[in-house]
Amino acid sequence: MLSQTVIHLECSTLPLAVYREVAAHLRQVEGVQVTLLPQTSHSFNYLESQVGGMVLTCSDEMQDLARNQIIAILNHYHQQHQRLGWSLLRS
Repeated sequence: MLSQTVIHLECSTLPLAVYREVAAHLRQVEGVQVTLLPQTSHSFNYLESQVGGMVLTCSDEMQDLARNQIIAILNHYHQQHQRLGWSLLRS
């Protein structure tokens, strides 16, 4: 069985649509699986994300090109959405 890396990322102000867009782009990288996490807040706030974060799962044997693609995608969204600051929840 191949070992996998699991990365939990969160941005508390990122809209649902952008989370879905990021996830769609990351899923195009070979060997990457993305799961969006539900929001855990008990009260709704328009200024907060409707998503609790996302989980990236990828093989430890992933090629450097694929790793670089993941970094490039996350950096792209960071540049497009200046308020975006990914928080690493746990790895």
